[in-house]
Amino acid sequence: MKVLEITSIRELLLMKVVAGNQCLLARFLKINRGTLRKYKDDMNNERHVVIIQNGKYTFMNECTQGRK
Repeated sequence: MKVLEITSIRELLLMKVVAGNQCLLARFLKINRGTLRKYKDDMNNERHVVIIQNGKYTFMNECTQGRK
């Protein structure tokens, strides 16, 4: 069974592993820190989502949604 969870950058910043460290989270998501800062206040996931599937994290924003 595939485990699928959708979360946001703000929620990930609250994790104990990252503890608010934006540089660490940006590296973890394989995105630029500027991109992370751009989307960190999007609390309702209107412009981005982070999909967690089987332990893999995938960042998607309004430009990449629908593409593979």
